[in-house]
Amino acid sequence: MIRLTTVGEEPLVLNCCESEPETFSKALREYENMETLGQITLTSVTKQFGDTRAVDNVSLQIEGGEFFSLLGPSGCGKTTTLRIIGGFVYPTSGEVFINGEPMQQTPPYRRPVNTVFQNYALFPHKTVAQNIAFGLQMKKMPKAKTAAEVERFLALIRLPGYGARKPSELSGGEKQRVALARALINQPTILLLDEPLAALDLQLRKQMQLELKTLQRQVGITFVYVTHDQGEALALSDRIAVMRDGKLLQVGTPAEIYDAPRNRFVANFIGTSNFFQGTLSRLETPLTPVARGPVPRDATATTAPHPVARGPVPRDATATTAPHPVARGPVPRDATATTAPQPVARGPVPRDATATTAPHPVARGPVPRDATSKTASHPVARGPVPREATTTKFATVELATEPPIKIVGRLNSNVQDGESVTVAIRPERIELTSPVGGTSGPDTLSCLNGIIQDESYLGTTLQYTVQTDYPTPIIVHQQNTGAGETYRFRRGDKVSLTWRAENAIVLSG
Repeated sequence: MIRLTTVGEEPLVLNCCESEPETFSKALREYENMETLGQITLTSVTKQFGDTRAVDNVSLQIEGGEFFSLLGPSGCGKTTTLRIIGGFVYPTSGEVFINGEPMQQTPPYRRPVNTVFQNYALFPHKTVAQNIAFGLQMKKMPKAKTAAEVERFLALIRLPGYGARKPSELSGGEKQRVALARALINQPTILLLDEPLAALDLQLRKQMQLELKTLQRQVGITFVYVTHDQGEALALSDRIAVMRDGKLLQVGTPAEIYDAPRNRFVANFIGTSNFFQGTLSRLETPLTPVARGPVPRDATATTAPHPVARGPVPRDATATTAPHPVARGPVPRDATATTAPQPVARGPVPRDATATTAPHPVARGPVPRDATSKTASHPVARGPVPREATTTKFATVELATEPPIKIVGRLNSNVQDGESVTVAIRPERIELTSPVGGTSGPDTLSCLNGIIQDESYLGTTLQYTVQTDYPTPIIVHQQNTGAGETYRFRRGDKVSLTWRAENAIVLSG
């Protein structure tokens, strides 16, 4: 038996001996390739079906141990991309690598992947135990060891004692778990899931989402998940790839996709957004961050209002030229940044950290909080990807209204002065208050006045439809805290809508 040791980790034991040189060489190669274990790389992959281009020049890297989702509407190419990874469809052009090895013409049964299909594909004439054991039986594993593995996976999917049942005796969620166990028992490095929860009812789907994420963390392998359900993708994924018409539109963490969409389609497909059409009138310099939480109520601005502050705040902070983006957490009030916002730290991190040219990447999990990235984002070994450090830029957009309305927003596209742009603002990022005075126009850059047209009770949120000087009604969501009246505002009430500049995203087109 050979014992290999890695730096800072537990010893890795290879079950072979020096007298078996071929076995040892293979095991050693596998050890040397551990960095690419579970990694998938697509390079300029295209798939043509006659005149239809189902996948169009897709380049993508999925890291080992990630829960990665392919998200998009029907016909966008996400399932075809999954089938290319699994080997069920060969690409017309481009390269596919799994665990660092080329796979363009490798058949499915020779790839280190297993697939869970939407219809589960369980053998109806076999018992639950026989379904789960099928892959091990094909590998000629001894019966005693196979039986022990089946029992272990029945416990893993929380179905102990179900081995003798037939699939017809199971609920939809139980069938889904059996299909997962049958795929995982073969110990693949990658599991492909093609909308496995689509046939379940809403409550069961939410329960299975939690169980699926827990299972992925337990087994620690790469999950590639296809779905058209945006909520499902946000809840499950470490990273998401949004597709449309066979193309990749954006790849990022759920927070990046939701908070910083690159185009109008992504902003509209992921969640809900209010859209304003206008013209970019000027680029702004990066704004100085102000700490969120206790901020001054008497703050004033000479040319633009401050974003709305929430919670109790000190009385002495002021600003002179433009609204400040807000940093999260109880940070010192004297913290400043010369050209870019402070990094947002999650967890117990030092509060005196500052950034002079770019924010620190946001780290998830037990990683050092002083890690920085100077020229490129950190590579992902297993799990979520740190965000690439960037400098936030702002712009003023003039809307085509009479009188003109100006909005200051965060620039998220490469556009120039005078170009047509779209400003996207999420409904929950808008603060609804009693009228603050004045009218919508060039002097109220982050404020619109309007009248409540409609109100809806959505359980966790209250939804208001507000008509302002802008022709399209604006949707506003407020958290239902259960305090006071059921509705804070009623139809016909006059209100003001305010938001922070960082929450108005300026997109091209």
